[in-house]
Amino acid sequence: MVDAVDLWRIYGHHAEAMLSAGPGPVAVHRDGSFIALSGGSHVDLNQAAIFGEGGPAEASAIVEAAQAAEVPLLLAVSSTVRDDVSSVLLEGGFVLATEPEVLFHGRSLPPVHIGGFQVRRVTTDIDGIQRVFAESHGYETDLVGRMWGPALLDRPDVGGWVAWDGDEPVSCVFVTRVGASLAFFDMMTPPRHRRRGAARAVLTRALAEAAAEGGPVDQIVFWSTPLGRPLYESLGFEVADVLQVWTLGASPEDMAAVGAG
Repeated sequence: MVDAVDLWRIYGHHAEAMLSAGPGPVAVHRDGSFIALSGGSHVDLNQAAIFGEGGPAEASAIVEAAQAAEVPLLLAVSSTVRDDVSSVLLEGGFVLATEPEVLFHGRSLPPVHIGGFQVRRVTTDIDGIQRVFAESHGYETDLVGRMWGPALLDRPDVGGWVAWDGDEPVSCVFVTRVGASLAFFDMMTPPRHRRRGAARAVLTRALAEAAAEGGPVDQIVFWSTPLGRPLYESLGFEVADVLQVWTLGASPEDMAAVGAG
């Protein structure tokens, strides 16, 4: 039996690692919630979740933390939450997204499938990441350099990978390690390169290399929009939880960029 509450706790520590390079990182972990803020100005750069025994008190704490930091926020409310937190969130200015999203998990690595792409880990040259982010979601190169560049990639528990088609970057992903668990973030492929196998290539190689570098892996956990669900299910990952997505201070463009609008 999959324990979705335990997976959310694990995921919260991964989110903390992934968002650590921001201008004002804040992380709070409680039995029924987590908050992981980068302090950045985009909703994708600040995450939180309520799960299990979490209820209105956790929702109020998240509202207060986001308002104090003056940042937009992406919040997951797990299906495991028993108490209604919607009134607290609405009063705090949150907006409910139209589509539910998914927490995935897996206990084994998917087979590596490279196809006709070259997949390389990013070290100092982040040009490929910047180009994929810009074409996929319109993120400015300066923002990508600050939030997903050397300050993040120098951490031993975070890595970035890019799939190349010749000289053109076509997909990217970031992988984090916490103990014996992996998670991945910011899986991006520009629309004109989708359905070619680039995402499968970069993700499977990234997970394999991250696992090889850090020792045995007993859990992979990640939060997905509906867009990525067919790929992840085809790789053998399973749905652990279906969640409501709430956003605070997000523009329509921000919501579309994270698949919540």
